[in-house]
Amino acid sequence: MYLIAWKLSGNAPEKQSEAEKVLDDGKKILRELIDNKYTSAHAVFRILPAESDGNFVNVYNPENLIQSIEKFNFLRSLTPDSNGNCQSLADYIAPHGFNDYLGMFAATTGYGLKDYTDYLIKKGDDYKSIAAKLLTDRLVEALSEYLHLQVRKNYWGYSPDENLTFDEMLKGHYVGIRPAIGYPSTPLHEQKQQVFNILNATKNAHIILTETSAMSPAASVCGFYFASKNANYVDARQI
Repeated sequence: MYLIAWKLSGNAPEKQSEAEKVLDDGKKILRELIDNKYTSAHAVFRILPAESDGNFVNVYNPENLIQSIEKFNFLRSLTPDSNGNCQSLADYIAPHGFNDYLGMFAATTGYGLKDYTDYLIKKGDDYKSIAAKLLTDRLVEALSEYLHLQVRKNYWGYSPDENLTFDEMLKGHYVGIRPAIGYPSTPLHEQKQQVFNILNATKNAHIILTETSAMSPAASVCGFYFASKNANYVDARQI
């Protein structure tokens, strides 16, 4: 994915030497980021009682299951699946009368990075500045994957005996999904504010949500955890 960002993916011979150089540079810059603490990683998550009602999912305070603290609208796909159903992520949460849960998370690996990249730009080193930003974009995906693993096996613990290889994990061969807000399964960016309110993500993960629902630092992601063994990503974009 790092090479794709540089338009250097693929097996074309004319790209290989440049790709090797970019990867080598990236490893050196990554080591600088870590050794000098130019950026840091932060994450927060919660797993709350939940129930579905059509396209909507209500979540509750575990100490007060009477009143919903938030209601999420998971849009339904406009395209039927192979069974003729137009799916919504809400389908993977049990309705009223059953015990079920919805997880939420927010993570960043870009805290503090702006000071460093601003310094690089002032020095005229745009290449290194871009590389640092792209690296933290990849790191936040790695952090999100690692956090999801810990949630599945330990914190939520619905899959305690999971024992996947690294490649199997990257291919999503685990139980459950973690759709990020703003992507096809959850295209409503305003849901970020709902998740931020529940997680207190600005305080707990050092992520700021702008008026246009962008996250700062840019190397940030937030979304949901669904534990159902049937859960799958859907395309709910309304176009």
